[in-house]
Amino acid sequence: MSDIGDSIKKLLLAGVGAAAITVEKSKELIDTLSVRGEEVAAQGKVMSEDLKRKLTETIDRVTEQFRQMSEEADGCDECCDCDECCDEEAQAHATEHFNELLLNFTALTEEQRVQLYQRLSEMKGEEEESEE
Repeated sequence: MSDIGDSIKKLLLAGVGAAAITVEKSKELIDTLSVRGEEVAAQGKVMSEDLKRKLTETIDRVTEQFRQMSEEADGCDECCDCDECCDEEAQAHATEHFNELLLNFTALTEEQRVQLYQRLSEMKGEEEESEE
């Protein structure tokens, strides 16, 4: 009978030991996962800031290209008295710039396109205010 008692005692002690090891390993795992989560969050923040910077640069570049196109189109009529010559040259420049803009535009994400539309709308509003 004492063999059965010793076996039961060992079984109970094994269960207690297993529970203790489980608690220890769980704490280690939680600590490891917490550290990894912090690293991923920091990387995500850096990536987000980088994306925001690239988006701002792209919007600025496209905005500048639109401004240059506008200036070239506006300035062409003043270069000479021959409207037909200037119109053809302006059309060629506008087509060249437009094709370049399309290439840049197709590389934008949907979010970048929305921000570009918003910025262009703001510019249009500013332009209309300055004309008044």
